[in-house]
Amino acid sequence: MYFIGALIVLIAFFIVIVFKGFERRDKVLVAINSMAILSLLITLVLEVFAMSGKQEILTNGLVVFVVLVANSYLLLRSGTDFFEDYLDDDIRLNQNRRDAQFILSTRQFYHELLQIDKRRQWADAINLWNDSLESIVEEQYEQAYKQLSRLHARFPTVSTTINLAGIFLEMGKPKQALRVLDSIGSEDVLPWQAHSNRGMALVKTGNYTAAFHAFSTISLEEITSWTVAMNFARVCRKLQKDQQASELFMLGTRLAPKNYKAWYYLALSLTRLGEHEKALNSFEHALRLEKNDASLWYNRGNALVRLGEYLRAIKSYDKAIALNPGYVMAWNNKGIALTRLGQISRAVHCYKRALSFDSRYCEAILNCGLAYDSQGSSEKALEYYSRFLQIAPSDLDEHMQVVKTRISELAKSWKKKQAQSARELPA
Repeated sequence: MYFIGALIVLIAFFIVIVFKGFERRDKVLVAINSMAILSLLITLVLEVFAMSGKQEILTNGLVVFVVLVANSYLLLRSGTDFFEDYLDDDIRLNQNRRDAQFILSTRQFYHELLQIDKRRQWADAINLWNDSLESIVEEQYEQAYKQLSRLHARFPTVSTTINLAGIFLEMGKPKQALRVLDSIGSEDVLPWQAHSNRGMALVKTGNYTAAFHAFSTISLEEITSWTVAMNFARVCRKLQKDQQASELFMLGTRLAPKNYKAWYYLALSLTRLGEHEKALNSFEHALRLEKNDASLWYNRGNALVRLGEYLRAIKSYDKAIALNPGYVMAWNNKGIALTRLGQISRAVHCYKRALSFDSRYCEAILNCGLAYDSQGSSEKALEYYSRFLQIAPSDLDEHMQVVKTRISELAKSWKKKQAQSARELPA
């Protein structure tokens, strides 16, 4: 009777350990203790039906003894690397649509825990870490912040620091993100996610030079997220490092080949470098993925104009206008393409359509003046030139000087014609 009671107690004990194994996500604990439970159940059944002999009891006793020794090793020395191969790293997160980058590796966090050496609280820390990752995946950043703050207060690891900074970025608090990242010791070798989050936080605070230095710490081989490549490229473009920006946009197309924006941004970058054929190819690739972006059709039209393909450019502008009838720049640039084809009247119509949506659009006003001037309509040309000078911003100073000179020439010509007309009148 006492033997049966002891068996039941042992079975209950091993069931508790199995649940502990599930809690820790440890397959070894679950497996060996399940084996012990099975062995004890067999012994219990044999004992109840008086079928157990000395040999069966010794065999199952040996199994239980081995399992107890294994448990002693696993439970009392859980701070060793033994568990590392059984940690769950199945968290998946699409980081291509987030500005912030997160550490998702439980193995990496566990390795950092070992260095802190808080062994007795290991299981609780891992559970809290995994809970925070689930909150991040579900974009519940307030909840993730509470979980990570508690964890970081006890275990201030590099991984918790990086993820806290990422949460602040997603919550629109770049200054807090920078303060958290500044707490990491300078002697630490940081993962690329730390430099990416620092760079993004600096971009959001307007410090592009410092952002460039932060992003430059990341090698191209380390960048696995499209948004990191895009953000770094935008910083390069802001600082007029166009060649480097183009390389990063190219990387973006490899990381997200089915994202039309990756090809679109690459095309714009190639345009800035004057590589219009390559830019056109990238625009075409983007259009195979997305046909309803008016700005994509518009910029494709610009590339075609630069290549002298005016008829194709006009069709591209028409696509942009069909998607966005009030697209002022598309109307204006369609007028430019028509002007290059010598179709001045149609070009003037396009310029005026642009002005019907934005009466202060300087380029269309100037182009109207130039079109009328080319037709010999001096009075109309002077009207639009004067309008242009009244509202043109200072960055168009070069155009303003040309227009002023042309107005002076037209005024002299007009006076000369007036004088000639007066002489021809009968006495």
